[in-house]
Amino acid sequence: MPVGLTDEEFCTIARALADPQRCEILERASAAGELPCSAIVESAALCQSTVSHHLKELANAQLLERRRDGHFTYYRFRRDVMEAYLDALRARTLSGAGRPKPAERKARSL
Repeated sequence: MPVGLTDEEFCTIARALADPQRCEILERASAAGELPCSAIVESAALCQSTVSHHLKELANAQLLERRRDGHFTYYRFRRDVMEAYLDALRARTLSGAGRPKPAERKARSL
């Protein structure tokens, strides 16, 4: 389980969540536990290549875990990653005191 996120991981997740269609895919995966790619394509009003792109972005952000079984691919929502993101978001937005400024965070990561 991720304890904390780097600035890069935090921003990657934020970018992935910025798309409403990706959020819908996450909602479906969260509710279902695990979904085959074909079910996501069928439920979305999008072409297969667009869904594949969204799934790739969500997997790159570690919000979805990918499992292959023969020719089929299944996706599972990563609750632990979402909780780490929400914790980081709270820390960055609700507790401004003591938080390093963006320039300081960038310097620390180098």
